[in-house]
Amino acid sequence: MAHPPSVPSSVRTGTATATGPESALTPEPPSLVAAARSLLGTSGLHRPALVHVHRRAGADEVVVHPLYAPDPVDALVGRIAAADVVAVGLRAPARSRLARGQGPVVHGVVVHLVDRTGTSVTVAPALGPLVVGPTREPIAGRAADACRRMLGLPTAPAPPPTVDTVVLLWLSRLARVAAGDPRLDWPGALSRLPRPLTPTATPADAAAALRDATVRWSWEELRRAVAAGNPDAAAGCAEPPAAGWMDGSMLARWVEAELPPLALVTDVLDATLAPGTVDRIRAAARLGTGSPAW
Repeated sequence: MAHPPSVPSSVRTGTATATGPESALTPEPPSLVAAARSLLGTSGLHRPALVHVHRRAGADEVVVHPLYAPDPVDALVGRIAAADVVAVGLRAPARSRLARGQGPVVHGVVVHLVDRTGTSVTVAPALGPLVVGPTREPIAGRAADACRRMLGLPTAPAPPPTVDTVVLLWLSRLARVAAGDPRLDWPGALSRLPRPLTPTATPADAAAALRDATVRWSWEELRRAVAAGNPDAAAGCAEPPAAGWMDGSMLARWVEAELPPLALVTDVLDATLAPGTVDRIRAAARLGTGSPAW
């Protein structure tokens, strides 16, 4: 797809010369805050942009690359920063409600940068004003995760999967299969548990396996399964190349954000599978979670 050419613009601050999309600015190292604030003075703020901070001839140069994808974080997945890139980031339009969610919506721009030591900073002058960092503590979130993975850094740890998440992931796997093959039966459902069971297993056995998965199964194990070529392991929430690039914690947040609503999953199962199969699946889900809502 062809994109319109960018028209560079320039503004000089006390610490950097900032130029518009596809141009560069040179902050005084090593301040990520100065670099982030300099980015707020460039043109093209309405469009998300990937940010690279290069180390060249002893000086830092910040290069802005406009992103044209509907979801800017999706556009970062799979990218690997070049060896001379010392920090990466994302600049994007943002909106928020101040005063703890009350009052009018405020529109602004947020910049998140992270360097190869894992130090990060987030600057959002119109939304607070807000400056988070510099901090070595990993921040959990889609943009922060993607920036860290571009540098090969681990993301913020994700908690182990809850039983509700494990059950919804299992049901989503089944719905994904059933949408293409309504012949899926109870043994087939058992084979798609985190730890597959034999065809003679009961709904109570499946429920125990689902509960057991919260302590004996990990997001990293799921990531490896998807990366090895099995997107159904994550119910299609991540493709193998993306899973290979992510770490387990990033995949955890990605899957939890992408899993379909329970009502949609159960509607698919009810509409496609034999009633006896659906009854067993629902029984396993209810027993596993201890909730009649399943």
